[in-house]
Amino acid sequence: MWNIAQSRLANNKNLKPTQGELFTIQGRIKCGSCGYSYRTERLTGHRYYVCRGKLKYTHIDGSERCKNRNIRADLLEQAVWARVFDIINDPNKLQPMIIDAISKLKERESSLEARLMPIEKRLKEITKMKSRLADKFIIDNMDSEKYKAAQQNLEKEEARLIALRRETDPDQLAELELTRGYLKFWQNQVTEMKKNLEEPDEN
Repeated sequence: MWNIAQSRLANNKNLKPTQGELFTIQGRIKCGSCGYSYRTERLTGHRYYVCRGKLKYTHIDGSERCKNRNIRADLLEQAVWARVFDIINDPNKLQPMIIDAISKLKERESSLEARLMPIEKRLKEITKMKSRLADKFIIDNMDSEKYKAAQQNLEKEEARLIALRRETDPDQLAELELTRGYLKFWQNQVTEMKKNLEEPDEN
């Protein structure tokens, strides 16, 4: 396994990025047969999307190479753009797709919140508990030793949670904020689209 990895790293040096040409959907196509992504290449005077599963360096272990055909870039891109314009120009097609995107964004938001928000929630609870504890000490004449012990326990837990928050992946926090931004934007778009569809045509 280690030798295969080293061979693949060595072969990576021979790969050159496409220069001077635009491949609209580069990196967005996956092979339905082998699962590898499609790379870009110029063959016989035309631009093509080619499955990486065909390449020798992806099968150093001797496994069979993919036999899926190459795809003419101009023909595929024309079909993609035709579909995009068809959807954009028809609110009845666009709206369901936006609603589906919103649903997926909500799922991602929930997933990130489940991972990140419990720390923030618990920190807020501890802040409230410290405030209530101070009130008990002042108003209810709480025993000073019990007050100190309870305060130390809360501060210890607070310090632990703050340390955990520092270790949280900043990329995930950034992704959560970005996801919320996208969600708000697309929800506003759907609201505006519904208004436009409901308004009578003055012409």
